[in-house]
Amino acid sequence: MNRPSSRPGPSRVLVSVATVVVSAVMLLVPGTWSAFTAKVTNSTDTAGVATGDSCAWTYATGTPTPYFLYPLSDNPVGTTAVDTSGNRRTATYTGTPVHSGANACARDRDGSTTFNGTNTLLVSPTAQSSPQVFTLEIWFRTSTAGGYLIGLNNSATGAGGSYDRHLYLNSTGQVTFGIYSGGTRTVTSTASYNNGAWHHAAATFSSTAGLTLYVDGQSVGTPITTAYTAENNTGYWRIGYGNLSGWPGSATPYYFNGQLGYAAYYTSVLSASTIAAHYSAGI
Repeated sequence: MNRPSSRPGPSRVLVSVATVVVSAVMLLVPGTWSAFTAKVTNSTDTAGVATGDSCAWTYATGTPTPYFLYPLSDNPVGTTAVDTSGNRRTATYTGTPVHSGANACARDRDGSTTFNGTNTLLVSPTAQSSPQVFTLEIWFRTSTAGGYLIGLNNSATGAGGSYDRHLYLNSTGQVTFGIYSGGTRTVTSTASYNNGAWHHAAATFSSTAGLTLYVDGQSVGTPITTAYTAENNTGYWRIGYGNLSGWPGSATPYYFNGQLGYAAYYTSVLSASTIAAHYSAGI
């Protein structure tokens, strides 16, 4: 009587090979839940996340909510800038703004807007009536000394005849913030910031607490703590260009030449810690 062979037949070999191949594929294909599990540990058996968040997330979830917030990351740049504050205060461009791939905030990836230094201006849609408590905030990058960042002007176009509440770079690249109250009242940084790097500028004003200027999350210059009332000036918030005639250190043609991002206006005074957090979100 013939004893059956102990070697597997061809069909059994093919099945075994197929099983091995399927198992290997399950280990290699991303998203195969049955492949394997792993545990990430450190000395205390915990896992952490990177500190800090994007500017977009920080501004969107922070308090207070800005009156307007223009990320200036529209691509392509058209005739308007989107307001992401939720208040739908779309701003209008004149001149020739151009989208830039340079990111104002390192964790954001949508770029910024280039203002050409000759004719580019962004204007808020509605006039403000003599605000006496506010915060201005903007990211900027330039290699040019001088240039308007953000401020109030009684006209939406042209030079205008009444203007104050300015945040600008002076003729040596220092950042200046000021109001007009029987004369110009300004705070100016010691350092210059026209070095081709991104910087965050913020300025707060209260008719009872005075003026404070921040650059890159830190108070700079000497704050003005005297109570001043800013001039009676109903006007539009203008970004990238405004009249600075008669203001300390101003340099014509006043147009900003470089990239701008995250221009914001608040109807309250932001705390020093909030301003520092906004800067930290961008680096």
